[in-house]
Amino acid sequence: DRQRTMIRILVLILLALALGAYAAYALRLDSGYVLLSYREWVLETSLIGFALAVAALIFVLVYGTRLLLGAIHLPETIRSVLARRRSRRADQGFVDGLKLLLAGDAKKAEVALVRRAADHPAPELNYLFAARAAQQAGVLDRRDRYLSLARVQADNSAAVVLMEAELLATAGERVAAIERLQQLRAARPRHAATGAMLAEYLAAEGRWQELHELLQGSAKTLALSAARRQQLQQQAAVARLDAAGQSGRIDTVKSVWQSVPGALHGQVPVRNAHIRALVRANASAEAAAQIVKALSLDWDAELIALYGELDASDGIAQLSIIEQWLQRYGEKPELLLVAGRACLNNRLWGKARSYLDAAVNQRPTPQAYLQLARLCSQTQQPDDALDYYRKGLELRSS
Repeated sequence: DRQRTMIRILVLILLALALGAYAAYALRLDSGYVLLSYREWVLETSLIGFALAVAALIFVLVYGTRLLLGAIHLPETIRSVLARRRSRRADQGFVDGLKLLLAGDAKKAEVALVRRAADHPAPELNYLFAARAAQQAGVLDRRDRYLSLARVQADNSAAVVLMEAELLATAGERVAAIERLQQLRAARPRHAATGAMLAEYLAAEGRWQELHELLQGSAKTLALSAARRQQLQQQAAVARLDAAGQSGRIDTVKSVWQSVPGALHGQVPVRNAHIRALVRANASAEAAAQIVKALSLDWDAELIALYGELDASDGIAQLSIIEQWLQRYGEKPELLLVAGRACLNNRLWGKARSYLDAAVNQRPTPQAYLQLARLCSQTQQPDDALDYYRKGLELRSS
């Protein structure tokens, strides 16, 4: 820019010299004559002198006016220059503070970020990153003060609240983070990033009912991938069903199951949680029906174990179903254990011993030894029963 300005000045000087030379050449024989008369005043001069006087007058008027205006606006100009200078320094201070923060020097970063925050175009950013630096330095009271300043500067903008919530959660204050996000969510229900962060923190805190209600909303208001949304829905459904089962109330279990999205009913973790809840609520008949239906489609070791714990009204029918599974899925240790337990309940000692020995041979477990001990106790073999109890305890404690 400076070079272009100098070139323009040189060009103007050369033009002026050229015009002057041309005028001198044109007027060398006759310099002309100008007469101006006003009342008693008379002005006589040559044409060149008059032209130079007019040019001088125009020059004085133009640049004199500029000089006068410059003098009038001088205070404002000085303020503008100083403001630009402060803004440049504030920008540089912000950049230096971020570099120090990323380099791990939290104390120096905090000083650099706060020193010129008032002159920065977005001071809330200075205070937010200063809050992060203060937290890294372990000074939480200063962190809270910077967060308060950031909220004031940005009028509780979403960006400020999200970073505040992140800092609180990182410091182990997830409950406070959730409260701030819920306040923002109430004010701006369609802000998707708020919904996503709130969902993650609710899941981390195990607040499954609140998470369920949040996920019931439109997917557009949650910045979650379809896979992550479904995963959170599944976790919430399983946890809520487990809690309903622990209540022991079948009406509670049914109410929760009805509130679970239909798309999740066929997912194995959710289905199994529902069956567990039915078992705990003593709805054995319904649980058995659900287990039989599920195992007609595919193998599931957890459901086999649950089926073995049910109090069947018809023990022979229960054993018959188990033996059908043995034919379909083979002699898996889980099935052998359940078959042995069913035989015990039906006082079929020989078949019980056969199934339980086969289960222990495939995979010794404390549960299998416990059933063998029960069998020996009921068939008057106390020494063998004690031996099986001991083996079960040793296996459990190992």
